[in-house]
Amino acid sequence: MTTLVLGVLAVLLAGPVPALMARWPLLRRTPRAAMLLWQSVALGAVLAAVGAGLSLVTDHAWRDTPTVVGWLVAAVALALTVMVVGRLLLSGHQVGTTLRALRRRHRRQLDLLSYDGRGASVLEHDVPVAYCVPGMQGSRVVVSAGAIERLSSVEVEAVLAHERAHLRARHDLVLEAFSVLHRAFPRWVSSEAALVEVQLLAEVLADRAAARVAGP
Repeated sequence: MTTLVLGVLAVLLAGPVPALMARWPLLRRTPRAAMLLWQSVALGAVLAAVGAGLSLVTDHAWRDTPTVVGWLVAAVALALTVMVVGRLLLSGHQVGTTLRALRRRHRRQLDLLSYDGRGASVLEHDVPVAYCVPGMQGSRVVVSAGAIERLSSVEVEAVLAHERAHLRARHDLVLEAFSVLHRAFPRWVSSEAALVEVQLLAEVLADRAAARVAGP
């Protein structure tokens, strides 16, 4: 019974539930709670899937009266569980390694091409742009000279507050986790819908932080 419950829960949390949540725009009115809900659903789906496999492997019903079919079912369940965990670990390594290498190289380039101004790294470029480069050490908020020239002082502060909110809340780690899930299981679960929605919620939260600084 435990295996069945966990299996059904894993299927629901991996597919229908995220799909329905993505179609429910009212969640965006409470972005912080919605972000926590998305993380809980994703974690629940993974734990339920792994738990269902392990529960079937250790089920006493077939171990007390072992049969060829029972051993075969247990072997398949164990293989699927190992595959799920393995894909998650491999995806986590690939995504994490790639992102951190890109950010290290980006920070080195910023050291050469930017100067400090207004509490951010300023790039001498006409295209108006602003973004952040997260990291455990040496995180950066970057803004172009074109953006500073085109925006008023209050608008620049709002833009910088938006990017600082991303860094302060470590939205990069949340998005990285959902990117790992999407890379590991792109077709089997509703991971793309979850990733897109969490990206949107991160922007809403950063916008609210900016509005507290500069007003709506």
